[in-house]
Amino acid sequence: MDLQEKELIEETLEISKENNKMLKKIWRDVKYKRFITLIYWIAVIGITLGAYYYIQPIIQGVGAGYGNFTDVISSGFENIKKVNEVLPNFLDQASNLGE
Repeated sequence: MDLQEKELIEETLEISKENNKMLKKIWRDVKYKRFITLIYWIAVIGITLGAYYYIQPIIQGVGAGYGNFTDVISSGFENIKKVNEVLPNFLDQASNLGE
């Protein structure tokens, strides 16, 4: 093995050691970010469940107070449909009065 090949091998070894150090730092950073992300999502889910647990009795109380809210809404939609059926006849009669 001549001197040039030996220098090339040593240079390659140094570069590979440097790359290994950088890869270890990158991997450590990836693990740290995964851990922080896990803590973040645990906090988000925990706060959501805690808020639901805290607010659930309030929501049930409000729901009991208003009772059949969906029935009121559906009857409102039925009334709107009736108005849509009656409105064209009313407009026809109004235009006939103007003639």
